[in-house]
This record gives sequence, structure tokens and C-alpha cells, in this order.
Amino acid sequence: MFTLDETPNIKKIDFSYFKERHLLELEYLEKYLENNNQNIEGQKQKLGEDLFKKIENEPEKESYYNDFYENDFQILISFYYHSSITLIHSTLENTLNQLCEEIRIKTNNSFSIANIKNRDLISQATDYIQFTSKLDFKVIEKEIPDIKKYQKLRNKIIHQNSCYNSQKEKDEIEKMFPNKVSFEMNNNRFHISDFKVVSNHLKKVRMLMLNIISHIEKQEFKINNPV
Repeated sequence: MFTLDETPNIKKIDFSYFKERHLLELEYLEKYLENNNQNIEGQKQKLGEDLFKKIENEPEKESYYNDFYENDFQILISFYYHSSITLIHSTLENTLNQLCEEIRIKTNNSFSIANIKNRDLISQATDYIQFTSKLDFKVIEKEIPDIKKYQKLRNKIIHQNSCYNSQKEKDEIEKMFPNKVSFEMNNNRFHISDFKVVSNHLKKVRMLMLNIISHIEKQEFKINNPV
């Protein structure tokens, strides 16, 4: 433990700058994603109007244009949602890694996140914070299941090219995100169809980080070789 023990070299660590910077990053990311989504919604409306005119001029191609709007165009939009999920996930990993390094530097300790063995960076970081600052799992237990859910989704996007490998995986995706994901049955591909999947992911990341930072701000840490 890096927190209070039988040693005179103890103090609270000021994480205010880290917290302020992190919140600013999330605020910018939220605005970036929302602005992009608004632009997409505008393009959807414009395309719908354009296709309506095309159907008026070429009524024999109505089924073709409707199919394009309902399938091809919606798939293109889903690619933006998928990239947003991976961006949010990378932001969380980066922030947690920075927080662990902040703890290590400010306690003048050689023990780093690299000393924690785990399969993924999020678990690695939360284990490190639990060990160094006595983080009670109750502080993060509300957000972690959803964070893990989005992590699974991100892994399927990145490592499986947005595909599911079995009916079991398809059912799992449907259960995690009911009515917010569509499926291409002919090639086992899935597509996020609702921006709420993105916005809820960001909301969970914000709450997780605020809870963690709020906890460590209250702790007293052992400082090695204080200046």
C-alpha cells in the first residue's frame, strides 16, 4: 500500500490539475461526438429528401433507393458509431494509465502499473489503484459492468471487424444493447444503429473516473524520499 501506514512521510496528493484536465478532455470529446452526430442527422434528412425526389423522377427504382437508404447508408453511419466507441475506450485507457503514473511519480515509488499482470489495461489500472490507494471495489462496482460490456463491444469491432462468430455471440450483443444494434445475417456482421450507445458509453467513463479520482483525493499516501 502507498496509503497511510506507520511512517511520518505521509500526505494527501493534489490531483486537482489532473482532474480538471481530464474533465476538460471529456467535455471536448462529448462536444466533438455530439456535433458529428448532429451533422450526420442533418445528412440523413438531406439524403432522404434527395432520394424522395429521385423516386418521383424514377418511380421504377423506388425499391432500389429505399434499400440504399435503409441498408447501405445506415451501415455507413454505423461505422462512425463504431469508431466513436473505440475512441472513448482508448480515452479511458489513456486516462487510467496517466492516473496510475501520476500516483507513482507523486509518491516517488518505483512500483508501476507495469508490475500488475492482467490481460487488459483497464483491469490492470484498477488493480493498481486498488493496491496503491486502497480503492474499495464498491466505489466502482456500479460502472465497471457497463465498462466491461463496452469493452467487449470494442474488442469485437477491433479484433473481429464488427462481426460475431456464433449465434451465442449475436445473442450476447442483442442482450447487451437491445434494439440498438442491427445485424447482417448473410455475413455475420453487426452495426450500432443508435447514438445512445455512444453517449451512454461516455457517460459511464465520466462517472467511473470521477468516482476513482474522488476516492484518491481523500487518501493519504506514503511518500518515498520526500524533497
